[in-house]
Amino acid sequence: WDCSHWRWKNTPVSQAGQHKGRKEGKTLVQESVVGHDLYCYYHAFGFPGSCNDINVLERSETVFKFLKNEYSLQAPENWTVNGRTRDWLYFLTDGIYPSWAIFCKPYPRDDTDPKHLYFSKKQEGARKDVERFFSVLAEEFGILQKPLRNWYMQDISNIVKCCVILHNMNVASRTARDIAGDGIG
Repeated sequence: WDCSHWRWKNTPVSQAGQHKGRKEGKTLVQESVVGHDLYCYYHAFGFPGSCNDINVLERSETVFKFLKNEYSLQAPENWTVNGRTRDWLYFLTDGIYPSWAIFCKPYPRDDTDPKHLYFSKKQEGARKDVERFFSVLAEEFGILQKPLRNWYMQDISNIVKCCVILHNMNVASRTARDIAGDGIG
């Protein structure tokens, strides 16, 4: 789970204040949940650019549906870590998020236990998948590389949603080719 800011060039003057990003000018925020193969399982777009990741988390319908058990976190099969068997999934996050059961955060940077350091390194590497997804999405669809020029939020949201759907179709096609043995790698 992570967020990305997309620049919005033609922000209406009446909305300019709420869309002021940290350093990129006016932005819109995209929230996404991505798997290791870069398949996007959930995406929401259109949060004001003034929101940071914690503000988006507080407004996230998906996270709260998971917390209320409206979406299943049931894992396809049980797995064991440190002698504890688990049967649910979780989100990889960085250290700024709250300590909720659905979040898996790295150990604090001042922890010197070699096992904790190893875990944190692997966890941070796996967490980069969602950040890589945002980069791949921008690379695949040139429209996202430049500041968004549309005026209406719904139009921009539809464009980003279309890009995510096409990206997922590419991932599914690549996965099917790899399973069939026709793909490279």
